[in-house]
Amino acid sequence: RLCAEDVHKGFLPQSGTMRRWQVPAGIRVEHALQSGTAIPPYYDSMIAKLVAHGADREEARRRLLCGLQDTVALGLTTNQEFLGRCLAHPVFVAGGATTAFIAQRGQELLAVDLVLQRRAAVLASWLLHETAGEARFRDHRRLTHTLPVGMSFLLDGIAQSVRVAQLASHRFAIDIDGEQHALEAVSVGEHAARCIVDGVMVGLALVREGPTLWLCLEGRTHQVADLTRAVGVRPGETGGDGSVRASMNGRVVAVMVAVGQRVDAGEPVFTLEAMKMEHVHAAPVAGVVTALHVVHGDQVTSSRLVAEIQPDALVGAPSP
Repeated sequence: RLCAEDVHKGFLPQSGTMRRWQVPAGIRVEHALQSGTAIPPYYDSMIAKLVAHGADREEARRRLLCGLQDTVALGLTTNQEFLGRCLAHPVFVAGGATTAFIAQRGQELLAVDLVLQRRAAVLASWLLHETAGEARFRDHRRLTHTLPVGMSFLLDGIAQSVRVAQLASHRFAIDIDGEQHALEAVSVGEHAARCIVDGVMVGLALVREGPTLWLCLEGRTHQVADLTRAVGVRPGETGGDGSVRASMNGRVVAVMVAVGQRVDAGEPVFTLEAMKMEHVHAAPVAGVVTALHVVHGDQVTSSRLVAEIQPDALVGAPSP
């Protein structure tokens, strides 16, 4: 039997607001959450516990995996996908996982699934196109056209430039990096949708608030920032490529640079302690450190601006 103690896995969130919370049927979920709940950074990061049982270990594992994939936790970052990968890994399936499992299989468990990442980009393109900055979908009875619409957005922090063409009432052609994808909308609701992407039926949960979209696809949560109508950042402004931000909530345990110091891209800037682990944050570009906003011992929240670096490419550049 697979006991609760063997499989209960807590979500490891950043602070924020749970925009959409939906628990699956068929397993026990221990939590005190609802859509709209604020998650502070000051307490234990486990916000929910999923427990499954079965006639044998394999049945319990499969039930837990299905329940994990059906859980909707939108609005903040969790380890939902990571847990699913652990449960689906052949070593875990065979009962060979030990306390060294994550250390030994870390690269496999954290590897990016390029197929699912591209599918998420296709879905994000369609969702942003259809909601067009609003929280509701367009009326599909409107007159359609085949002229492609250019769009740009960040998918999990990665820039995407796409073109979306509506071919018919519910059919779309989406071009990403010169590769064509077909999408057909099957059903669309305020917080859920079903569609066919390149011949594969896909179901997803979603929440959109202004330029930000969260979607849950096959047990993985994605955050999308619509940049299509955003004002561009001028060279030298805060928020450019030289900004170094905290990747999670934690305590600053080391600052390796000083204002005025020159750093190379990839050089360590500061170290954050979170979940009993140290996370080194590196310079995204080569340049000169122009500002530090933390000192040793500071407690920081996710996405807080910690350091600013003036990229070498901007040194001596004429003012815009």
